[in-house]
Amino acid sequence: MCGNEIVTRTASPSGSREAVVFERNCGATTKFSAQVSVIRGGAHFQETPTFFWSTEPGNALIILDRVTRPGIWGTAVHPRWVDDLHLILEYDAGAVVHFAAASVKGVTVEAHPVEHPR
Repeated sequence: MCGNEIVTRTASPSGSREAVVFERNCGATTKFSAQVSVIRGGAHFQETPTFFWSTEPGNALIILDRVTRPGIWGTAVHPRWVDDLHLILEYDAGAVVHFAAASVKGVTVEAHPVEHPR
């Protein structure tokens, strides 16, 4: 049973979609991972598993490292919407990308390593 901790939610220009950057933790025998999912704007995002619902892995990007945030060192991930159907994901160069989608739910996704993310 994996848990997800939301780091940021970034809405598309119209608010119809969101890019959710989160850290996924599947227990002591696995490493943390930085992940991104594209969801409908304002939709519920399952962080804690329940008896009936498990949590979902990222559908746009999965990086084998923690997500950088105050007090936590890891890989920085920065989502940027060009428009409602085009998302750019910038992440620290050198990160180990496990999965990167080209398209999610009708949204074109571009994932790029950068030396100094904005």
